[in-house]
Amino acid sequence: MTKGRSTTKKSTPPPPKRVQTNPKVLRDYERGLKLFFQKKFSDAQARFLSVIEDFPEERDVVERSRQNARTCEIRLQSGAEKLRKPEDMYYGAVLQVNNQEFEEAVQLLQKARELVPQDDRVIYLLSATHALKGDRDRALTYLREAIQIKPLNRTLAKNDPDFEEIREDREFLDTIAGDED
Repeated sequence: MTKGRSTTKKSTPPPPKRVQTNPKVLRDYERGLKLFFQKKFSDAQARFLSVIEDFPEERDVVERSRQNARTCEIRLQSGAEKLRKPEDMYYGAVLQVNNQEFEEAVQLLQKARELVPQDDRVIYLLSATHALKGDRDRALTYLREAIQIKPLNRTLAKNDPDFEEIREDREFLDTIAGDED
């Protein structure tokens, strides 16, 4: 019997398979966005909540619907069109990203960051938004910062489709490598 390390190699699991999103969930979600941008917040919130209830298996769309429903609730409660709280700015930026209005999202996130400079969610969303815009350098800078504040962001970035354009980039791979603390 030999002592020492085992000679078996650890194999890395294959990347998760991309699941096709149900076209009906996308139609319902888009209707919610349309209502939101028409400032019909009550109807939009109802649509987003319906998506959450009717399509629980569509995790990405459900998560975005949850965020959008919360933003509708904030708008309905405040009655104000201006976003003043960092939380409101964050959710407003999520909506802008979902609508591919990246510059507007960055502006909201920068304002939120001025108020809460160490909020890892704001910094992470800045990273993802810059990745979607094609601004690799800023995306990586913000991602490193978000991971430094909260190491769990490393795991989120590994699986986040918003980073698809830089997924094979050496610096991105180096940034997401390692274990969560």
